[in-house]
Amino acid sequence: AEAVDVTATAPMIGITGPCQIGAGPTPRPPSFGGGSGPLPASLQGQQAAVAATMAAADAAFAAMDRNHDGLITKGELDKAVVEALDSNNDGVVTRAEVEEAFASGKVA
Repeated sequence: AEAVDVTATAPMIGITGPCQIGAGPTPRPPSFGGGSGPLPASLQGQQAAVAATMAAADAAFAAMDRNHDGLITKGELDKAVVEALDSNNDGVVTRAEVEEAFASGKVA
């Protein structure tokens, strides 16, 4: 898998730089026209956006799946959310930290 910078697309879980995503290549959507040639220019940007979204989703899943078993448990998800919002790293999330996250655009 190639390294992808997901900083702008997955800030909620605290991904801050390049990381390995997925166990293999990200599946590609079927080509336009049943594989009869390249996508029209009008759809190439959409295909790139879909690929970037899939890469961000793969990275987010990998970051939350702490034991790498292909499943995200409640404990893993809770920990990922707390780590993303806990700006002073004291192990708890306060109302002020949630407000800060929303105000800064870290979450929407």
